[in-house]
Amino acid sequence: MWSGDSAPGQPVRIDDLPIGTPLAVTLRSGQTIAGCEDISGLFANEQRTVRVVAEDLPTRYASQDLNLTLNVISNVALQQHFNTNIGRLLGDWDNAPSDIDFVLDAMRAQLKDEPARLSFDDQRDQDGWSEQLGVALRPELAAHGLLDAAQRSLQSAVARWLAGKNFAGRLSFPSDASATALFQLATVGEVAASKVGFPSTHLVQVTREPADHLQLSFSFYFVQSQLFTGLSNSPTLLQDFVDCDRLAATLSNARTFAFSDCDQQCTAQLCEIGLTRAWQRLEQASLTPSPLPVTVAASITVDADLRPSGITGGWTGTLAGSDGAPLAIFGDLSGTSTPVTTH
Repeated sequence: MWSGDSAPGQPVRIDDLPIGTPLAVTLRSGQTIAGCEDISGLFANEQRTVRVVAEDLPTRYASQDLNLTLNVISNVALQQHFNTNIGRLLGDWDNAPSDIDFVLDAMRAQLKDEPARLSFDDQRDQDGWSEQLGVALRPELAAHGLLDAAQRSLQSAVARWLAGKNFAGRLSFPSDASATALFQLATVGEVAASKVGFPSTHLVQVTREPADHLQLSFSFYFVQSQLFTGLSNSPTLLQDFVDCDRLAATLSNARTFAFSDCDQQCTAQLCEIGLTRAWQRLEQASLTPSPLPVTVAASITVDADLRPSGITGGWTGTLAGSDGAPLAIFGDLSGTSTPVTTH
């Protein structure tokens, strides 16, 4: 083994090296930059300038996962798009002449046998339930107060979502050089992805660029009705708006049974169940997934061991607008490293 040293800026001198011994000059800066150049054919007392090309060492992507947050930069067109779709959704959901009829229809839909339904219909007509409830339950119920309440709840929820942390999850790389990654979507807003109509796992196409830059592309698919109702997180909205106990007392009208063999307690329960199922029907109103293709341009920061420590950048996507034209959606992206989970 031969070695030599020199003062800064001076040539390295190696003594007692046999003529013709091949050498390799290696440069290194920690774990991030390295280069090597072979030398051969040296003579005694020869001074040779050696040019070594040093390059960035590859980032160890598979050594860490990244917790990502994608935020939406909201705009008027985007809010109007969702508001329009909410209106269409509710228009198909509640097409009864009035709130009273909507509630009575929801109750009737829970009756499983034909005799009970016939008894319900007969008593509804004979006692004029719509007129009775119209007096007993005002001012809680207006002509379409339930529809208005639902619309306000859904629109407010979407507005809060667009103003907050919109998508959060974990990005995992199966290997350092893999052309794909997995994005596990955890939450949309503050709600679990599965409760707002989003699948949790998304395959990501990865393009690596110089200086630890990444291009990522993938597609979200979501069910709009589940997005709206999930963000509102109001499964008891209709029950909060309708006094089912007072409704049952009105329909019973001091009798043992309101209809068939359904007493006041049974009628109140039928009201509550009917409203719950009506909200569930709204959740399932549109089961066709809406695509949201996403492209990310990001920069990775690494630690001394070339492990990802953070990510920043921006993203763009496209929704099908209410009029069929493409609607741009975009925002910023940030994240920090987290220990790897099993891929």
